[in-house]
Amino acid sequence: SKRRLFLLHPHTGKTHQLRVALKSLGAPIEGDQRYKGAASDRAYLHAMALSFHDEGKDYHLLQLPANGHWGQIPADWLQPWNLPGLN
Repeated sequence: SKRRLFLLHPHTGKTHQLRVALKSLGAPIEGDQRYKGAASDRAYLHAMALSFHDEGKDYHLLQLPANGHWGQIPADWLQPWNLPGLN
């Protein structure tokens, strides 16, 4: 099946929030068999960026996936904290 790359922005720390949402859209995470994802060597869910504010300072962390399994990441996703609606 064709792979798709999603940029997700969770709003809560609710358990399985992203996994359930993607399954409901008909796009389960590869390797997440609990939520009907295709069998794989692991679940392909990657926390690429983290952004937070603490004691008057903004922190932005980015960790790109280590291999090409994810395909080409759009350039504007390399600073997701600057995308409209995500800040």
